[in-house]
Amino acid sequence: MLRLIPGYRRSDPPPPDGRRDDLAELARAVTAGDRAALRTFLAQVVPQLLRVARRVLGPQHADLEDVAYEA
Repeated sequence: MLRLIPGYRRSDPPPPDGRRDDLAELARAVTAGDRAALRTFLAQVVPQLLRVARRVLGPQHADLEDVAYEA
């Protein structure tokens, strides 16, 4: 996922267990003002938020997308 951001370099080594949290790294890049990271972050998170909102509110709810984007 992070390879989609042109020029992105990973700043922290992976944790000792070998796992890394790509969304946390993207969030740090977004917080630092990286607009490409913001687009990538939203592309990853918004579909999941829409699925959850659809399950909670129902598929025909008029404010479904608004709720997901507000989250």
